Amino acid sequence: MGKSRVEFRPFKRYFPIINERDTSSSQENAFSQNRELEGILRELGRISQSCRSLGWKEARESYSEALTSLARRFPITSELEKDWLIDLDAFVGGDEHINIRIERRPGRIYKITKADQFGCGVLFDPHDIELTGFNFLAQGNDDPFIYLKRWELLNSIGDYQTRFEGFVAPERDGWMPRICVSQPVLTDPVPTQKDITDALIPYGYHEVSLGAYYSMESGILLSDSFPRNVRLQDGNPALFDSIATIPQEKARKWLINKLTSSFR
Repeated sequence: MGKSRVEFRPFKRYFPIINERDTSSSQENAFSQNRELEGILRELGRISQSCRSLGWKEARESYSEALTSLARRFPITSELEKDWLIDLDAFVGGDEHINIRIERRPGRIYKITKADQFGCGVLFDPHDIELTGFNFLAQGNDDPFIYLKRWELLNSIGDYQTRFEGFVAPERDGWMPRICVSQPVLTDPVPTQKDITDALIPYGYHEVSLGAYYSMESGILLSDSFPRNVRLQDGNPALFDSIATIPQEKARKWLINKLTSSFR
């Protein structure tokens, strides 16, 4: 896709985050990388589904076992780990990440999840009794499937891509392995909320609540899409820290009703 604005962009049903273990840009290698991450999501998806009926302790044990197995098969590359040891410049990035800059890799920011924290889920509040303007609130999440799926969904919107780098050893014994992703460095100015709203419309996303946008075509809900989490590149959205989810049935019906009512 080019960088110019377009009037409409059809949703891509599958646009996975790429694990660039091999720097080759060949099409064959790209397909191989896609299958690798697709397999990880498939495995974690089954565990995520089964854990919904378990208590917190049992679910954590299931996740820990799965991530430990995946970490052995899909670690970060030795080259990346070596560069960290030489050039490490780490800083806290939000509630769930340690962000890392590497002098030898100036074009990217590396994000490592903190122990047992895998990004944010979304709490749906259809009534907003206190009239805050928020119907979708960010909340803590300990499901690695939701975390990786978030980046996959965000990668389906625009040219800005988050890359899966691999798994990292836990911070201490008994804790779960961590996940590393990387993103292109952004130097664009902070947009206004209206700028974000206008930039998302050509992609089929319409505002449904403060900081929240929904596309009836893709079925993806964007939340926490505030200026602190979004930049614009040539007018196109770079969703570097928004939350992307597929809403459950109750929320989906509410969203469709909200949009169809506003379109009348």
